[in-house]
Amino acid sequence: PTKQPQPEAAMSRCSWTRHNNTHLPGFTRLEDKEEYPLDLAFDYCTELGQACHGLTCSPDGGGCTLRGSWELLASPSGEISYRKFCEDKCNWPDDHPKQPVQQPARNPFLSPIPAAELSNTAVVILAHKKADNLKHCLRTLMQQNDAKLFKFHVSMDDAGSYGELEQAVQQVVVEEGIPVQTWHIHPFSPGEKSNLSIGQKKWLTNPTGKIQHHYRSVFEKTFMHESYENAIFLEEDLVAAPDFFALFRSTAGLLQHDPSLWCVSGWNDVGFSTTVSDSCRLIRTSYFPGLGFLLPRSAWLVLREMWPDLPTMGWDYWMRVAF
Repeated sequence: PTKQPQPEAAMSRCSWTRHNNTHLPGFTRLEDKEEYPLDLAFDYCTELGQACHGLTCSPDGGGCTLRGSWELLASPSGEISYRKFCEDKCNWPDDHPKQPVQQPARNPFLSPIPAAELSNTAVVILAHKKADNLKHCLRTLMQQNDAKLFKFHVSMDDAGSYGELEQAVQQVVVEEGIPVQTWHIHPFSPGEKSNLSIGQKKWLTNPTGKIQHHYRSVFEKTFMHESYENAIFLEEDLVAAPDFFALFRSTAGLLQHDPSLWCVSGWNDVGFSTTVSDSCRLIRTSYFPGLGFLLPRSAWLVLREMWPDLPTMGWDYWMRVAF
């Protein structure tokens, strides 16, 4: 955080409750044990977002430290604690204040997200050889309330791992009671692209080339062979957040009503608690995030006509510069 106080910003975004003779355990995830004046501590704690849940101050007014927990514990020394409640209500504790937190006036020019439901939508997990990771990924998806609204597929591209991966899938299917169809993606055959040089064909057999071949094959199978209208794509070592499907169901209308948008992603490369002040906020970006994203068939119909034979910088980087 900056070293200049911004009290107006801090107080407009958050409200605070005071608790005498208490302390909040644990410093922020930044391990900042420095003491600040109360007004400056309010500001710093607000800027840190979810990494800071409140302040604990010395009873003599000597200073306040930033704390990473909401839990109130008794303080024998008579410390004073302040708990923070902001516009981001995603992580409020169960005993949050009943009175509403002050909210800024809504921008009259903003429209609500158009209502739409995801129909004919697949969940496709790209797997290589990490069977244990694949089981964990499937469980975090299937244990969500919305899981039965989707058709699950696991795409495998390593023939030597088919047996282990199939066994992992069937174990989770038995546990969770949700069917999964598996696909086997055959490796690139040099004879498929006669116009490429020997060096170019060799690139298609290295890890980057294999990954792009897997993704392109899966996109083609999902949208052109299976005729899904939408699909959510993940890799085998990803873990889905509890609101993973809720994110895509609540934003499906954006993809249907705004032609300038072509995917929604649950991934943020810089989505750390110390850099995100509001985990409920939806942000538009021109940078393709990848890793756990919803793609409509209409977008693939455009991408497949542009997809190069050799996206040598990697398929995902090509997706970032394609449009």
